[in-house]
Amino acid sequence: MGNDQQRRGVLQHARQRLAHSLRVEGREALVEDDEVSPLEQGPGHVQPTALAVGELPAGLADQLRHATRHAIDRRAEAPDAEILAMFRAIPFFAPLPAPALERVMADVSRSQAEPGTLVIREGDRGDRFYVIVGGEVEVTRGGEHVQDVGPGGYVGEIALLRDVPRTASVVAKTHVDLLTLEREPFLLAVTGHPQSQAAAHEVADTRSR
Repeated sequence: MGNDQQRRGVLQHARQRLAHSLRVEGREALVEDDEVSPLEQGPGHVQPTALAVGELPAGLADQLRHATRHAIDRRAEAPDAEILAMFRAIPFFAPLPAPALERVMADVSRSQAEPGTLVIREGDRGDRFYVIVGGEVEVTRGGEHVQDVGPGGYVGEIALLRDVPRTASVVAKTHVDLLTLEREPFLLAVTGHPQSQAAAHEVADTRSR
């Protein structure tokens, strides 16, 4: 019973973290339940055999541990699916190929603002682009209401694209969760892809009217 429990404990972590297949003595194997069991190979297949990590062929246990750590690292580096989808819905990020958009995601930061906080001041230099994740902001120009922007909306692109002072003020109406992207990575991504650049200027033209 003690050996069985030890084996289950060793393999449980690997089962949850590792990709689903291994090669064991030339036969495909799956990490499933609490054991590593060879897959059936058609007529004359080998019956499933339970293997603990310590019973694996020389070097395979280290490969198992390395693959587990690699899988964890890849998940830690992967962009959040919700954020990725939010950026994909923005016209000038939508045309970007996956590697370019992932580079953008690596430069995105999170911030928050309480009700009444001035997020963007009209006339200031533009230094970053904002995406609203939660809450609502009000956009004003010359003190006049322009629009309210909620989750999935974005502000701040015009000053970056045209290299002009901020064309409007943005104030948090509620508690707001924001994603921010600094000027340099924003411009590098958008202006480095013709379709993205065209879409960005079309959006800026429309929103400047």
